[in-house]
Amino acid sequence: METKKCIRCNIIKPIDDFYIHKQMKDGHINVCKECVKNRVNKRYTLKIKNEKDFIINERNRTKEKYHRLNYGNKYTKKNKNNSSIIANTRRKFINRYGKIDDFCELHHFDYNKPNEIIIITKGQHALLHNLLLFDEKSQKFFSKNDKIILDSYQDHINLINNLGEEYEPKYLKME
Repeated sequence: METKKCIRCNIIKPIDDFYIHKQMKDGHINVCKECVKNRVNKRYTLKIKNEKDFIINERNRTKEKYHRLNYGNKYTKKNKNNSSIIANTRRKFINRYGKIDDFCELHHFDYNKPNEIIIITKGQHALLHNLLLFDEKSQKFFSKNDKIILDSYQDHINLINNLGEEYEPKYLKME
């Protein structure tokens, strides 16, 4: 097994611990992956602390890349009706019940019942949607793993509780 010495930490490591660089003699850079990652993280945190415009510039760069690579057309929602249902429900909720906690989001378990929602954390919401697929024809969610249709409030609650989060989801039916 080939080895190489990192010029930053001076530790001899396997060649797989170095990034590939075709212009180098042995085909790998002289700094190990761990040192490169540490350096990048330090630089990033320093930029966030010291450069006020860094975050704004980074957001602008990301937006420009989004438009340049035409991501908007690649990832548009197939059913525009669902996005309007979500926006209307959010507006109704805020008008009736006040602001949602910053760490919470509204989850529709059935788009045919727009006034019935579950209040869950942002983390739970992201994990939940990683486990779900939406069927356009039936307008229902189903589990990616089991391919079981989740057509009730209780099915979604059970899946959320299996995620292991400590925040208890709340069911709300708006009149």
